[in-house]
Amino acid sequence: MMKKSLLAAAVCMAASLSAQAQPSVEAARDSVLVVFKPGLSVQQRLSVLNKHGVSVRYADKNGLDARSRYLLDGRIAELAVPRGTNRDLLLKKLSADSAIAVAEPNYIIRLDQSVRTQPQPTAEPSDSRFGDLWGLHNTGQAGGRVDADIDAPEAWDITTGSRDVIVGVIDTGTDYNHPDLRDNIWVNPGEVPGNGIDDDGNGVIDDVHGYSAVNDNGDPMDQEGHGTHVAGTIGAVGNNNLGVSGVNWQVSMIPCQFLDANGTGSTAGAIACINYYTNLKLNHGVDVRVTSNSWGGGGFSQALKDAIAAGNNAGILFIAAAGNDAEDSDVSPHYPSSYDLPGIVSVASTDRNDNMSGFSTYGLVSVDLGAPGSAILSTIPNGAYGSLSGTSMATPHVAGAAALVWSANPALGIDEVKQILLDSGDSLPGLV
Repeated sequence: MMKKSLLAAAVCMAASLSAQAQPSVEAARDSVLVVFKPGLSVQQRLSVLNKHGVSVRYADKNGLDARSRYLLDGRIAELAVPRGTNRDLLLKKLSADSAIAVAEPNYIIRLDQSVRTQPQPTAEPSDSRFGDLWGLHNTGQAGGRVDADIDAPEAWDITTGSRDVIVGVIDTGTDYNHPDLRDNIWVNPGEVPGNGIDDDGNGVIDDVHGYSAVNDNGDPMDQEGHGTHVAGTIGAVGNNNLGVSGVNWQVSMIPCQFLDANGTGSTAGAIACINYYTNLKLNHGVDVRVTSNSWGGGGFSQALKDAIAAGNNAGILFIAAAGNDAEDSDVSPHYPSSYDLPGIVSVASTDRNDNMSGFSTYGLVSVDLGAPGSAILSTIPNGAYGSLSGTSMATPHVAGAAALVWSANPALGIDEVKQILLDSGDSLPGLV
């Protein structure tokens, strides 16, 4: 089980230093993932694909994977399974090829969300809605326990955030026009809106606010609602007389959509989003610090683990939902939160009484901390608000806290921020 419950008092330490997961494993039948061994030329990789009668699903002009060309020297590729070909037999043949390091299923990934309630209208002002945000400030409302929260107001005495801190939201996209979000949505300074040109040369045309791996274009508009809710917890604009406040009153969020209108995506799509941020940071001067990942499912994927590790190596912290199966993830791993990487923080869910949420996955070794995740009010599309529950909702509390820590001390590395998050929380009887 968990060691800590998150408290935003982590900001004090920093300043002083200055999708509902599914129990079954599913994979796409029409695509697989491969990772070529290092040192192969473009022609050698294409020769391997031709030998097996397969092609890259989203190919660039060279025939290699357009969505992963900057990741691991472009060695990751999503391959289309030819009509009439047995996927599992194809995987065996690919695995046996001396030029291929990894051949694996393209797992289906879903939201780590458990409960959805009806949307709430926008008519009520922010002053009244802040009282519903027990995860930020618990006064005992709705039968909760006083101070069973992340101590956001105490942290806000030090910093309310900064738009210089950039957070990636890997999810269903984000309603970047939501009145309570739009001022905190990243605007790509290198892109001219609507001109149909990849002005900044990052591989995506007109990615003014982010990227959609679902449509392989620059429009991550949310069609499901989950990603907008996550974004609101991280960074709904604070103190603006409207709706709710995020952990950060000011921040810059870049949405990346790989989960569709049904809340479903694939390993390949997740990798495309991770790669998008890594490329922005390494090659385009966009200092992404942390990503929020409220999704999971599928089996172990070496390709996905390698993508996360590449992001970690670039200085991007990966905050991941622990899952909603109420299982011990030390026994039954939940991916991506269970990957053994130092740059991952795995987050369980707590309720308004500082107890673990009944749906939450736990794990003494594999889960790092808990954060508010039951009945969390936040933004949803079309200017509305609603409450959701799940480790999906706990994760953005932690991603938001990490961003707030960086606003207090931008010089910190991802290992230092992770340790601050782990050290600054309360030890709770229900989480140890």
